[in-house]
Amino acid sequence: MALDLARLEKTLCESMCADVRLHPRSDGRIMVETPFLLGDGDTYAIFLEPLASGGIRITDAGHTLMHLSYSMDVDLLREGTRGLLFEKIINESPVQENDGEIFLDTPIESLGKGLFSFGQALTRVHDLCQVNSPGKNPAPSAACLKLTHYPSQYGGE
Repeated sequence: MALDLARLEKTLCESMCADVRLHPRSDGRIMVETPFLLGDGDTYAIFLEPLASGGIRITDAGHTLMHLSYSMDVDLLREGTRGLLFEKIINESPVQENDGEIFLDTPIESLGKGLFSFGQALTRVHDLCQVNSPGKNPAPSAACLKLTHYPSQYGGE
């Protein structure tokens, strides 16, 4: 059976758009609701902010590192193996980090691609809680071990 690429593309775009919602906030940011979940059921914290240049800043508003602080000492992200891996994630992806906030500046036309790249970077940062530093964090927490899961409508738990 041959797959109808046009139909698949249409179905994929419609289903992905149905799972993303935008919520304006009183602070001027727009919260982006996605189906991406952390192991404890919390959603990824993703916000949009307008840039003076006309583009968009995709930001976690510092929530990613704050969430990690529940299961590990986030100061360890600046040293040793975790520090090297954290720096590698920031350098290999289009995101930046400043004072605990992870963000990506993008033209509006590239928002979809930027959102995927941003989500991938946040996932990689969350994975760092699985990296053990000898004598400091001997075992990752249960929340860390199960970083993401997919709701049943996506074939997961």
